[in-house]
Amino acid sequence: MTGDSIACPQGCGARAGDAARQSPMIQQPVARFPQGRALLASFAAMVAALVFLAWQAAVFPQINDDAHITFRVARHLADGRGLVFNPAERRQVSSTPLYCLLLAGTRRAVGAEVPQAARFWEFVFLAACLFLLWWMVVRLGYGHWAWLVPLLAATEPVAVFLSRGMESAMFMMFVLAALIALERRRAVWASALLAGAVLTRLDGLIACTLAGAISAHQMWLQRKTTLQEWWKTRLLPAAVFAALVLPWFAFATVYFGNPFPVTIRHKMAQTQTLGLTPFVIGFLRDFVWDPRLGVPYLRIIPFLIGTAALAVKEKRRFFLVEWSALYLGVYTVAKMPFYLWYQLPLYVPAVALIVAGVAEIERWVRERSKGDSFAKRTLPIALMLIILAQAAVPWPSLIWTAMQPDDSPHRDVKHYKAIGRFLAGYAQPDAVVASLEVGLIAYYSNCRILDLTGLTTQLSEAERRMNPLELVLSRQADFVVMEKWIYDRQPSDVRARFEKEYGPVARAPVLDFSHEVLLLERRDSARRSQPPRAS
Repeated sequence: MTGDSIACPQGCGARAGDAARQSPMIQQPVARFPQGRALLASFAAMVAALVFLAWQAAVFPQINDDAHITFRVARHLADGRGLVFNPAERRQVSSTPLYCLLLAGTRRAVGAEVPQAARFWEFVFLAACLFLLWWMVVRLGYGHWAWLVPLLAATEPVAVFLSRGMESAMFMMFVLAALIALERRRAVWASALLAGAVLTRLDGLIACTLAGAISAHQMWLQRKTTLQEWWKTRLLPAAVFAALVLPWFAFATVYFGNPFPVTIRHKMAQTQTLGLTPFVIGFLRDFVWDPRLGVPYLRIIPFLIGTAALAVKEKRRFFLVEWSALYLGVYTVAKMPFYLWYQLPLYVPAVALIVAGVAEIERWVRERSKGDSFAKRTLPIALMLIILAQAAVPWPSLIWTAMQPDDSPHRDVKHYKAIGRFLAGYAQPDAVVASLEVGLIAYYSNCRILDLTGLTTQLSEAERRMNPLELVLSRQADFVVMEKWIYDRQPSDVRARFEKEYGPVARAPVLDFSHEVLLLERRDSARRSQPPRAS
């Protein structure tokens, strides 16, 4: 684990033969810490990336609707109501207990609103991911190109929407740190970090599977080991992992009746029931093809070369290729739907693979160039500039739309927030609001929520087969929030029955975006409304 190149001492013919059989395009680089101008370039790039990320947070302040589900649970926990979405309903709707505890603790400690706390921690975790990824690239022997890591990671347009208040950045920070610990043979640290990943998001078990395979391989190679070594490298790490993870699973089993969040089954069913794009198709579509220019992303070339380079390395392994393949495979087999925030665990290692590919191209050109140093770097620098330029293509459009007065491009976030705040001043606290998008409505209205998709509300099998309006009539909700195009698709006979009992709220704000939003109130529920008050 300490070697820096593929050079072998005289006599290790087998390994020398293996190295000789490698492609001339891919060799083991020497791992040197950046010095002089290379270190200064990395520092400047990191500062620029962090400033750019902070600017993104200011220009694109909108937070995903799903994130507000966790926000509401965190606020209830901080306010002493328990780990619940609706008061007195013990249903594990948040899939990220550690992130939820962090947000609740921040609110409790400094009194911050949960969304603001989420944006702060999101920035911290993204910064940590940039540093860990930079450190990986340096340790892999590509220190002279490490400055490219923060620039690629921060300027990728989809990164603006990858986390959006979710736990993705925190999850990926734990995974990257665990991969570094595995490379350095720090088994106890790796176990603790993997436990953090599992408690942040249940698909941390994918990283645990990879770590288990690595451990099994090492056990096979080191079959003859002392009891002390066995304790340090096998039993103690397993005990640390169990001590951190099992208490939560035991608590969740007692508190919720099930240690697994309902989100998993719900998300897996959405691909079939709602006809959503499968994850593997959506990811490959976004990663391979540039829809604005109508051409493939040129990053594919260094990405494939970097993937091949890291796949054949013999000494320093951070398992980025294995992690990416396993993550993509599990999400494909599980038939998970395509959501942007599920992409971050693939985009982060992809940055390291792209940088490795650029460095390998530069080395290959340098070895074959007979001209001056400028000619040796022309191809890799040109390729790097084209990659950055192609990534920057959508930024002018994104900036322009973000500066528009209607709060584009996330008008839906703005308007659902407005509905929630309106209900906070119009409805009684015990009013029941039925909606398909429940996060923002729930967080800002503080009303009880009837989730028409069955995520935050327990629905029977018969109720799951009902269309949304039938479910509202069955549960007798006091208010209904629904996009007009969904309402118009309901059967006419159901709409006729529904309109006898529900009508529009006269004082509701006018909300028009991509589709009109309807806010309706049950006609005989005057007891549920009150004079408007400040929210």
